[in-house]
Amino acid sequence: MKIIQRSQQRAKIMIVEDELMCSKYINSVITAENFENIGTAQTLRDVEILFDLHQPDLIISAICLADNTIFEIILQDKYLKVPILFITGILEDDNISKCSKHQKSILLSKPLHKYSLLSSIQLLLNVFPPEHQHYIEVIHSNHQVIKIMINEILFVEAEGNYTSIHTVNNKVYTRKITLKTVQKELSNTFIQINKSHIVNTSFIKRLELGKGNLFLINQKVIKIGRKYRKQLDQFILRES
Repeated sequence: MKIIQRSQQRAKIMIVEDELMCSKYINSVITAENFENIGTAQTLRDVEILFDLHQPDLIISAICLADNTIFEIILQDKYLKVPILFITGILEDDNISKCSKHQKSILLSKPLHKYSLLSSIQLLLNVFPPEHQHYIEVIHSNHQVIKIMINEILFVEAEGNYTSIHTVNNKVYTRKITLKTVQKELSNTFIQINKSHIVNTSFIKRLELGKGNLFLINQKVIKIGRKYRKQLDQFILRES
């Protein structure tokens, strides 16, 4: 498994547009300003795939696509966390109302102009700046590159020469790599609590030190190893 920790430098923008000329124009404007275009989605399925793979800092999206309106998915919780610049050629009351339900959005009408486009992007990024979090990059079994955000990892579990990365959305990525190697790629919010588990302290719900149990979200319970109690005690003191 190839595993790399990286720090995102440029704001990552996802374009959602099935009009070729419009998407090319947006791409030319944002790349000239040193933004990173992570890809263009032409369908709702494309949106979900690109979003999950690359975790954009901002979305520029047409309201209507060939297969449906963007509102079919964009008002889900995970998308509401990301600022979005809606673009449309027709300003209708219903669409304006739906756009307003996304609290981190601006609505821009076509035809697009360079300076209004850039000023809208910059305004959204200034008000809702990217977190620039780290991620772990792995190569999946089908040779697809998967980027797992560090803050979405619930715990890491070792099984012999294999290590499984468990995420908060119940996805598991298992590869032939040692726990020690993975630990080097994690942030200081992670602590090892037994010989085979490293947990993200951000997701600890409670501790039963007498019984040696650590409770994470998603109803996961992990036993605390005796030799690792010192690290856990230091974490408790730091947080108290």
